[in-house]
Amino acid sequence: MVLWAGRTEEAINTIFDDITSRPLDAEHIALLQNSQVQTTSANTYRGFGMFINDASTGKAVCTQRDIQYFNGTRRPIVFCYSGMDQHGQRWILLQKGIDLKSIITCEDKSIFNNVMHSYVGIVSIEIALTDILKSLGIEPDYIIGHSVGELGCAYADNLFDS
Repeated sequence: MVLWAGRTEEAINTIFDDITSRPLDAEHIALLQNSQVQTTSANTYRGFGMFINDASTGKAVCTQRDIQYFNGTRRPIVFCYSGMDQHGQRWILLQKGIDLKSIITCEDKSIFNNVMHSYVGIVSIEIALTDILKSLGIEPDYIIGHSVGELGCAYADNLFDS
């Protein structure tokens, strides 16, 4: 995926069209992305394009593209924590007979027939994703959760003691 900002919609389309004029090259895409790290307020359009290589032509093909006017208003960041549906600290868990590593890496989907495995797996992944996002400096403006996802909300809201 390529993210791009420009002064006009046509400017962004020019970059995306250029990408499709050649084979995808990771270094070229990285260079494009790195050039966008610092953009100016004059770049009032934002866009993204998703590209794949076409084996028959050897050139990149844009599979999805969207460009929109950006008025400078930051949209709120919302963390959503799901609950369990009918299909969904390690040493403490091991003492209770729950091997978290096994639960989240097991390829046998029947492991989630045990509701406790689903519960622990969902909460663990939600906590891990929260930590990753926060370590990247992404803080939510709002959080919402349902069922077991309410534990993810509580964690994101710093309501758990260490």
